[in-house]
Amino acid sequence: MSSKELCMTLVQASSEDKVSKIIESNDLLKNEKNWTPFSNNENNTGTFLNQQSHPVAALTEKIVNSIDALLIAECRLRNIDPESAKAPRSMHEAVEEFFGIANGNFSEVDDKRRREIAKNIQVIAEGSKRLPTIIVVDRGEGQNPKEFENTFLAMGAKNKIKIQFVQGKFHMGGTGALPFCGTKHYQLILSRRHPKLLSGSQKDLWGFTLLRYRVPTGYVRSGCFEYCTDERGYILQFEGEPLPILPNGEILEHGSFIKMYDYRLDRPSIIHRDLWRELNRHLFSPALPILLFENRDFEKNVSDKPLLGNKMRLRVDDNKLVEDTISIDAKLGDFGLCRVEVTILKADAFKSDNAVREEFTTQNHAIFFTINGQTHSTIGRSFLKAERKANLDYLADYMIVHVDVTHIPTDIRDHAFMGSRDRMRDDEVKRRVEEDLAQELRKHEGLRLLNQHRRERAIVSSPKDEEFLKKLLGKLIKTNSSIVEILR
Repeated sequence: MSSKELCMTLVQASSEDKVSKIIESNDLLKNEKNWTPFSNNENNTGTFLNQQSHPVAALTEKIVNSIDALLIAECRLRNIDPESAKAPRSMHEAVEEFFGIANGNFSEVDDKRRREIAKNIQVIAEGSKRLPTIIVVDRGEGQNPKEFENTFLAMGAKNKIKIQFVQGKFHMGGTGALPFCGTKHYQLILSRRHPKLLSGSQKDLWGFTLLRYRVPTGYVRSGCFEYCTDERGYILQFEGEPLPILPNGEILEHGSFIKMYDYRLDRPSIIHRDLWRELNRHLFSPALPILLFENRDFEKNVSDKPLLGNKMRLRVDDNKLVEDTISIDAKLGDFGLCRVEVTILKADAFKSDNAVREEFTTQNHAIFFTINGQTHSTIGRSFLKAERKANLDYLADYMIVHVDVTHIPTDIRDHAFMGSRDRMRDDEVKRRVEEDLAQELRKHEGLRLLNQHRRERAIVSSPKDEEFLKKLLGKLIKTNSSIVEILR
């Protein structure tokens, strides 16, 4: 079997079991000598297992890497060194310069243009309905096989540390998804460098490798994440050419194709429902739109759906659900001055309270701290309800609070937010930020008035209160017949 045939077999495999059978039947893959520890470190499980605690947060990191790859490609195609002073200084600047979207604001862009851009980054679900295989694919810069070990297969590299307009910095977030890939943790990486970005010595090639977890044996106390190579220890490769590997036979010309077999989502429903909602929370305001594609056989299946993030959804597609939006410039502890945007949904926007809670927020995700549009930490609804916190109990279920911390001092940001980008460090800095945020929300006159208004409406419309009034009237009528004449 040629390298290309092996690659296409892995691309077509839609489950962990099928990958295992491919390994067992292939002389190269079943030879243990052709597997190398990730980052050349046999004690690498600590890094993999100390990333995101939730599968969607880990998947988000893959998407963020794709956004970075697309922006870097657009920069290089304009003959601009991404690390130079000529390069954009922020993600919003990059999107405006490379895609013509003023200030990175997609609310002024029509659906056709958003979809056109979104096709450059896709999240695809295939295989089992219960345990889907998830693919994240982008048409970004891509990598030459010679660069795999410095990019896809390295931890802590510095290849993005000097680029101002990307999110990636620690070069390890992409490892967080692997522990959620089935029980054997298979992941396929396939990439081709954009032909116009090849250096003089690079050949135009697709490179690919398969990652897995090696179970510890003997006296070894820990397993190891590893990847396959050819017999010489090189990344598997074949001639560069467009490949028809996307849904409906669509061509991938260049970029990266990451396939995660049997990905363990909490809610493995149709991709346009639960995963779409969760990704909209984790990518609250992504720099670029993303396209979600359902490739499994669900009834009433709509094949693709753009992902804009909840901030853009509430401005564009779902603005009819919004009663009010309040912006507050608040000083939050060591973070300094931050823009806090509070969105209040209409009380009657949904058929049930559960619909509200599941669509935009959850019990644990109502306040979103974002950096470059990616959620780095959240606070739950109890913070909004508690008397000693925000004390907005009648608004809390309908509130979406967005705190943009992109521009806070770098040293404060690095200290406050964990490298996994899914939580804040629990210390005095966090406590001061939360105390100041609670005070700003609790004392805001507009929010207090809205909360009072919702309280009054709730009392009037409560079935319990109505029943109480009926009983009271009944007693009054029994004791005073003249009331009947008054109420006639």
